[in-house]
Amino acid sequence: MVWGPGQRENNSGRQQEPSAMDQFAQDARIRKGARMLPQDRKLTAGEIDAVRADLAAFTDPGGGKRTQAWVSRNLGAGYSAAVVSGFINGKPNSRDEEIARAVNEMLEIETARAKGVRPTVFVETGVAREILTVCTQARVHLAMGEILGPAGVGKSITLRACAQKIPGSVYLRCSESTAQPLAFLRSLAAAIGVGQTGSMDLVMRRIVDRLSSSGRLLLLDEAQKLSKRTIDVLRDLHDMAEIPIVICGTLLLRDMVNDANIFYGQLSSRIMVRVNLAERFAERGGGAGRSKPGDHKPLFTVEEVVEALGLSQGHLRLTDEAVAYLTSIACAPGLGCLRLCSQLVRALEKMPYYRRNEVTDKSIRRVLRELHGIDMRDQIESRVEQTTTQQRKTA
Repeated sequence: MVWGPGQRENNSGRQQEPSAMDQFAQDARIRKGARMLPQDRKLTAGEIDAVRADLAAFTDPGGGKRTQAWVSRNLGAGYSAAVVSGFINGKPNSRDEEIARAVNEMLEIETARAKGVRPTVFVETGVAREILTVCTQARVHLAMGEILGPAGVGKSITLRACAQKIPGSVYLRCSESTAQPLAFLRSLAAAIGVGQTGSMDLVMRRIVDRLSSSGRLLLLDEAQKLSKRTIDVLRDLHDMAEIPIVICGTLLLRDMVNDANIFYGQLSSRIMVRVNLAERFAERGGGAGRSKPGDHKPLFTVEEVVEALGLSQGHLRLTDEAVAYLTSIACAPGLGCLRLCSQLVRALEKMPYYRRNEVTDKSIRRVLRELHGIDMRDQIESRVEQTTTQQRKTA
């Protein structure tokens, strides 16, 4: 069986498979020539006006993402929003040629990026259903929930989907810059539309006043980046505002939350429902001695991987062995899971050769080696083999 849209002619005389890095280099050369701005002379007024028109068409005058301020940030120092606005509106500037070349380069990059980005579509996999269950139960019982799991299994996209499905939900991605209590509270205040200035106590009181008894679900992604003091602030926020809070992150979060032996479970006792996706994998196929024969169920099924990667609607046709190899990567926690699979598929889609020929498992291994190097390729292969072996033991 071949996975992918339509049927193509039989390619018995297959050409030699191309290099992924050579294809990316070719794409870069094509991109550089997109506007065909000359490098050996000054730009004419017509060429500058053409770039000006391209930028005007690119920006969102209605207040979308690509505002003039956004363009300014992307161009960097020396290109303020006023400079961008003046360029679009034809205001004379001695730097017009410099601005035009910088803008043209930015437009080429953004165009190439848009063409290369696959749409992010939420697929309700078994992993996603467990995450959604935690969110639903926390909301129903106004409790706290905890989600732990390796990178790349779909935690973030599922939380964002949950925020869209549940009215009033607040999705907040934690970061190093919001790790400390005051910075975190200010980011939360901005997300719910209350004042961010003043002391930590003042910002906290504004948040509590806004959220108190509202039942609004607070979804915190990448929560392992928060400091211990900020985790304590979350406990206070849960108690004072009586709102459901779900914290989601890698396994590092587990030790931060598990305070049963240190603080008598002040926080862990408030968590009503939790899921450890790494433990889930161990029970379903990764833990020899824990699963009984016949109990095995992989982290992702072949069908879930095909749907999550959009293989049935894309430009590629993959053999059964290729899909099985991608599925084995998705089911091997710790090395990117579905995220790594998506990167590989994007790379393959950029190569015209693979739009004409079937993609085999050897094709994927080749691209994996070129993009990540032999050492990382060997690590991934070793983890895949280990996972596959463990799954066979429980099958």
